[in-house]
Amino acid sequence: MDSGFVDSGLADSGFADSGLADSGFADNGLVEPLRAAAFGDRPGADVWHATAGDPEERWLAAVVLGGQGHYAAASALLHPLVRSGDRLIASLAASTLASHRRQLGGHAAARKLDALALATAPAHDEGGVDRLPGDRPNRWPAVDRCADVPPGADRDGMGRDGVDRGRADRDGVDRDGVDAAGARADALLGLAADALGAGRLVEARRLHARVEARSWRTAVRAHWVAAEIELASGHAERAVAPAEAAAARAEAAGALRHILKSRLVLGTALVVWGTPESVERGARLLHCDLNHTDRHELFSLSWPTAFVLLTSPIVRNPAEIESIRKSAANALSCVLRRADPISRRIAAHSPWIPTALLRSGEPPNADPETNFLTD
Repeated sequence: MDSGFVDSGLADSGFADSGLADSGFADNGLVEPLRAAAFGDRPGADVWHATAGDPEERWLAAVVLGGQGHYAAASALLHPLVRSGDRLIASLAASTLASHRRQLGGHAAARKLDALALATAPAHDEGGVDRLPGDRPNRWPAVDRCADVPPGADRDGMGRDGVDRGRADRDGVDRDGVDAAGARADALLGLAADALGAGRLVEARRLHARVEARSWRTAVRAHWVAAEIELASGHAERAVAPAEAAAARAEAAGALRHILKSRLVLGTALVVWGTPESVERGARLLHCDLNHTDRHELFSLSWPTAFVLLTSPIVRNPAEIESIRKSAANALSCVLRRADPISRRIAAHSPWIPTALLRSGEPPNADPETNFLTD
């Protein structure tokens, strides 16, 4: 299968030639701090030293780097992992690379990688399934709070339940979905998102229905895709419930990046819904999100958050509009500078990416309802 791989090594990615002893991870091991960075309360952590670690550590580092918008560095780590002999790591790496391609509008390129991820994912036993239908409450007031650290994000890197990241529960399921079931779910959700980007809603719904959410991370991502499906179907009001459920589940896990991404999806659904109340609430959430993503330098989330704000029907003064436009342009410019050649080429030709933001005075050239949200 032609997945568009390039033979790029770490030497070309700008990594520093320094040892693990300088990283701050050496004393306690790399995996737990990396889990906290990838799936906990430290998404802005410096993980560059982990690029010399074992396959799991390199994959976790790539997840973190992608969230920070370092797509070229993440790609340099992920390509060798996709070609590795470890089926689990290879599948997770392919799904992660697909996600990065999709975030810049490359749904066709992502589809090949997601298909490879599904074919590579190890088989897993049935049972212990945490299904979505019972996980959609009607109201989640905590979602609207804008605190210094979003609710549920504990500073020690643990979730609200106090369980160390990476430990399996009594059924043997990895709490962050870093297992065979999680890899298969990642691939299916990626394929569903790819189908959405191509306008194939029936296929997207069918793939989404096959997902078994055994971990909080899979449940959150499944809710994102459910919201995206409703947005793409023209039913923004139906996208609110799964987006709220995603935010609540991410908060319970103490996963800051996932909280912010869930609020982005929720804010978008509310703004697109278009009622005065929903637009006001959505804009408030997005303003809060923009502050947090900028603070943590999560540029892959900053630019779409600012972009949705720019296209919302909220009346603002010219100074506020210009401030948000600059935030979007700076974040997108940073992401594209940090992208590998394939990603830059994808973004340049993608209708999903508002590249006009990079040219002062031009209006955004993308639609806020388009599929740039799904991770």
